[in-house]
Amino acid sequence: MKLPNGPFLELSFYFSSIPELSAIHLMIKCLLDRSAKFTGVGKVHQGKGLREKSFNEITDPVLSEIRISSIDDVDRILKDQDMRLIQVLMNNATGANSRTTEVLTLLSISAEAANHDRHPIGIWTEGKLLSGTFSQQFPNQATRFGKRIYQRFTDLIRTLNPDYGAITSEWALECPFDLQRDPRSFSFINFYISRSFIGDKRFELIQNEFSQAYQEVVADGIYISGSKYLNPNGTEIPRDQAERKSILVGKLIARNDLQKSV
Repeated sequence: MKLPNGPFLELSFYFSSIPELSAIHLMIKCLLDRSAKFTGVGKVHQGKGLREKSFNEITDPVLSEIRISSIDDVDRILKDQDMRLIQVLMNNATGANSRTTEVLTLLSISAEAANHDRHPIGIWTEGKLLSGTFSQQFPNQATRFGKRIYQRFTDLIRTLNPDYGAITSEWALECPFDLQRDPRSFSFINFYISRSFIGDKRFELIQNEFSQAYQEVVADGIYISGSKYLNPNGTEIPRDQAERKSILVGKLIARNDLQKSV
């Protein structure tokens, strides 16, 4: 079993209306339907009555390794009041890294967010093929890899219908509460946003802001990509512009969630 090395590429999703453990179960089933396989390893938090308690860091308490070889194992763990499923190691989760084990995982959030919001869920894979030096030296390999990542991400969006999601490199997708605390996010350069989640006015503002980027209607919203390897047209926008636009999206999600909570 070869675990991914950095830089890590992350395919992440946020759901406001589905409990994290239900979302993990749904994602596992979706990945199994797409030929992903269990490696036999999962990681959990363990403690008396711990499953229903809030938490922020996925490594606190310390992760314990547990055997997961079937969906029945997943169901058993999810029903255990003294366990909280955090990670499931799988092969072929992204459909892009056949030689590397990938990690389906809850993502950490701030301590303040833990009592108010849900954890995004991500798939961690090895992303060196899209790193600057490697992609310049091996553009054909980077193109093939990026195409598979884009296809798996948008395919999962169609089935999962998250509120939003993103493909990021060495950057964890934030929950809305944490975006309220600090909207300076670089998550929203290659991302999906649901129209019903963000609302028509903000949705159209995002579309207009990213008019130079690749856009594709997916599920209830739109996939927007500003990185040439993560869309079929090879569309790219300058990094400094992309980062400024990403912060705008972070602010819109933060304001949207704050408005809903009033």
